Amino acid sequence: MRRKRSTHKFPKPNARFYTLIVAVAIAIFTFNYISTENNRTEAGETTTTKAEEVVKSTKNEKEKTVSEQENSEVDQENSSSEDEGGIDIEPTVEDNPSLPENDILDQTKGKVAYITVDDGPSAYTESFIDLFEKHNVKATFFMLGPSIERYPNSVKEMSEKGFGIGLHGISHDSKKIYDSLSNVLGEMDAEREIVQRITGTDTQIIRTPYGSRPFLSAEWKKSIQAEGYKIWDWNVDSEDWKYPNRTMVDIVISSVQELEAEQQNPVILFHDSKATLEQMEDVITFLLEEGYELKAIDDSLPALTW
Repeated sequence: MRRKRSTHKFPKPNARFYTLIVAVAIAIFTFNYISTENNRTEAGETTTTKAEEVVKSTKNEKEKTVSEQENSEVDQENSSSEDEGGIDIEPTVEDNPSLPENDILDQTKGKVAYITVDDGPSAYTESFIDLFEKHNVKATFFMLGPSIERYPNSVKEMSEKGFGIGLHGISHDSKKIYDSLSNVLGEMDAEREIVQRITGTDTQIIRTPYGSRPFLSAEWKKSIQAEGYKIWDWNVDSEDWKYPNRTMVDIVISSVQELEAEQQNPVILFHDSKATLEQMEDVITFLLEEGYELKAIDDSLPALTW
């Protein structure tokens, strides 16, 4: 028996149906688009943050490298400075240390300047003595043991004429002398014996190579002072080791004027060299015209120690 074909008909979609389909499609597309953009933004922000961190890190590394290079260049410049005799010259104290209270610095108690000459004696020392004698002024020589042995007559002359005689050690090698406290004392004791043998006089005033700071700790200073030594630093650096010309005079004049404004007396660092000898008379003339009395350092004075 044959089954009758169904005559039921499905209703045709109307306009509302198509509108609903389109709306759903648009909603899905919009949702996917917004999600994608958000992901891209988050990824971009993460990338930017990481990039900024890398740039910042690189910048810090570069600044660190430059700083290390600058410090290295300063160290190389300081270590390479030498005088005409081949002896290392003290580098300037870049960071001026604060100085303790000291009566010799108090200008209200007398206007006095202390010229000190390091690293001698040399072939120029007797000319220094003659120049100081010409102006009737005194100075102090912080000398090295081997050089004293080489120029004993110069040391005898300064002793006889009332100039200050100070100890500066034997090696003038910072790595050697500052390797231990016993090395510092050993060099000063050895040089002291040389001075006693040549001049027949004693001295307890010393200046360690390159100044006491930062090489001598507070404990080392106490130990050195306990042996009777007086450690002398300075508050004016002529920088003659760096400027072997008129510039050293200008530096001294400027520094002395600054100290005078604070009513402090100057202890001036020079070196025993031909270039310094050629400029010294201008320094002496300036100090005398400013009313300073130029004196030598002796054991009776309280030391200027950083």
